[in-house]
Amino acid sequence: MTGKKEMKITRRQLRKVINENIKLLNEAKLDCYSEGEVDAASNRAVELLGFGGEALALFLKEIAVKESGRNSAGLSPGDKGFKIDCFLKKQVGGGPAIGPWQVEPETFEFLKKNWKLEAISNTIFKNAGKGLQSPLSEQNVSMFTNSRSIQALTAALKMIDKMNPRSTEQSQDRENNQAETFIVPSTHKGRADLWKNFYNTSSGAGTSQEYININKANNTSM
Repeated sequence: MTGKKEMKITRRQLRKVINENIKLLNEAKLDCYSEGEVDAASNRAVELLGFGGEALALFLKEIAVKESGRNSAGLSPGDKGFKIDCFLKKQVGGGPAIGPWQVEPETFEFLKKNWKLEAISNTIFKNAGKGLQSPLSEQNVSMFTNSRSIQALTAALKMIDKMNPRSTEQSQDRENNQAETFIVPSTHKGRADLWKNFYNTSSGAGTSQEYININKANNTSM
């Protein structure tokens, strides 16, 4: 009678198996939005703004990919085969930022009252039709927390605001110093740098190369 060979596993292999299963369990617990929901919100934000078209919608999606994209299989962005199928509803580890674009409610409250955005806020209200019963400046923060479209819109407004600085002298002439639009760079590097400088900020932990890498892995780049 021949006995079966005893299969041995090293401590390192066991640790790897445990870590991988913990990671899978954690990913399974994530509260997520789908890619379709992110696409729809990005397109609606562009419709409300009235400019940018497909280029801006794609840029907003790229930002969501970088800010909250996850893989439920437990792979990290640099792993072979990584593909996003989950956009987090809340910031990892807690925190006030929410939604695929990881924007804080405080940011929405600031932007809706920002005088530089008055002209574009009027455009949003006009383009919303029955979607908004009152102007953006009068919206309660619950509109932001409950609407992915408004979250995507806030992400765009955040960049418009930061890309249009105003001096004290200019701030006295509100009618002629409105921030109304911005041009989406045609290159992936250009969009990555724009995200870094005006969304993540120069002091943030993310890098332009990370933005490029994770979007290339998901074919979201133009």
